[in-house]
Amino acid sequence: RKFDDPDRFDIGRDASALLTFGGGAHVCLGAVLARLEARILFEELFASGRDFALRAPIQWRTNNPSVRAPKALIVSC
Repeated sequence: RKFDDPDRFDIGRDASALLTFGGGAHVCLGAVLARLEARILFEELFASGRDFALRAPIQWRTNNPSVRAPKALIVSC
């Protein structure tokens, strides 16, 4: 309900509005490192000049109501 299209990957989405890593007393101590690692990964992938495409529809994990994440991202390049 917070985002118009929550199932679409948007690397430019306002990170201050995300609920992924919690906040306050429940903040994930590794959140900053995880975001940095993800940013470096995507920058390096896109800088390689290859065209990436999803090979299969995204299937979302449903076993944990607190964590929204894809089971896998299968891509071809």
